[in-house]
Amino acid sequence: MNAPATVLEKRVMEMMVHLMSNDPILTTHFVQTFKPNFESSGAPIRDSNLEMIVESSGAYVYDLSSSQPLEYPLFVSVAHRLTAINPLAKIIFLATEEQQASDDFAPIKQLVESSRAIIHSRPPAYGETAGGTNLEQYAESIYNIIGDIVKDIKQPYPKNGKIEEGTIIKVGGSLLDLYKKNPNGLRNLLGASVEAHDKGYRIVLTVGGGPSNSVSKDMAAAYSLPAELRGENTERVLDVQARIIAYVLNDIKSGLGQYVSPEDANMVLRGNYINRELLDGQIPVFSLLPRDPSELGLPKDIPRDKSDAHAVYLANHLGMRRVIFAKNTDGIYERDPNVPDDRLDELGLKHENRPIRFLYANQVDTRIKRISIESDGRVTDEHLIETAALKPFIELKYPITIQIVDGTKPDKLITALEGNVATGSYILKP
Repeated sequence: MNAPATVLEKRVMEMMVHLMSNDPILTTHFVQTFKPNFESSGAPIRDSNLEMIVESSGAYVYDLSSSQPLEYPLFVSVAHRLTAINPLAKIIFLATEEQQASDDFAPIKQLVESSRAIIHSRPPAYGETAGGTNLEQYAESIYNIIGDIVKDIKQPYPKNGKIEEGTIIKVGGSLLDLYKKNPNGLRNLLGASVEAHDKGYRIVLTVGGGPSNSVSKDMAAAYSLPAELRGENTERVLDVQARIIAYVLNDIKSGLGQYVSPEDANMVLRGNYINRELLDGQIPVFSLLPRDPSELGLPKDIPRDKSDAHAVYLANHLGMRRVIFAKNTDGIYERDPNVPDDRLDELGLKHENRPIRFLYANQVDTRIKRISIESDGRVTDEHLIETAALKPFIELKYPITIQIVDGTKPDKLITALEGNVATGSYILKP
């Protein structure tokens, strides 16, 4: 007897198929194959309708046979955004061999190399085909291509040993800082994590430092402590925070949370114990990666006091495409929205503060102001994401988006995981 389909597999099998093509033969075959879960558009992609495109969900088939090379960057931008909102979105390009041989096609090939898209070769549009191909032969060729696309769409995730549909959720220290003002805030967020797990979403939690780490950092600055000692202090703090999160998870649902210490992380990750079957029954909670992660193929010198970097490296090791930062903000802004108004002038920050929905990682230092104030009043220059996490995020293979979600509103975590509604903001890999 076959196992029942998970919520993710059901979503793949039932997803809407969106086709953009001016080829009437291709469109007719798509209608016959995917009806009723099908919609078609011959309208070109423009900068002005990118937002509309990313509000929808499902599988996207873009027939490039009538597109010009100048349009390719827009298709790349669409693919980045769609896979950020829903890492399981299927992006499929149809292109002639002549198009694929062009240097202008390289950015689309890069999407394939990073597992964000699939390319199928198609013949030139009917009437342009050399060699006298008749209509019946052309239609048969198109029909065969659609058969391959059906296989692409119905494959829930690559069978490569990686958990690409899984998500790392980092519970930010800013949420732990709110325990006095909102004592139920952390419990509500973890309750949403349990609800998501019960719906079939495979998740792993990591933690930020919280109030205890703010005190530790303040002391380290006051006494000019060396980096090694600062890292040890942070490790102790994160150990406690992760244990707290695992405890609350288990208080909500017994046996669900499983704390993974740095001492155990090497064995757990090297042994590939974290797989789909385990994540269907548990939510692992990591504080940090092993002290020497080189045996996992990771850099030996990942700073112990940079939890963002550990979350990104963990996502890559597990093959997870998305990292969610649950923070005390509803997204990315031109500056930190939590800086008090009476300190903006002092810090040289503008009072106007516009939201940014999509931000490429290589634009973080130019499009936003990274000055921030921690709970103890210290001024930092690593607002949004630690600098130590940016470089690996850009260079590593698997994580393709870091999503910023308001952790004080647990329903936002659910909608972010569902991918059907754009929630919060996204840092994209270039």
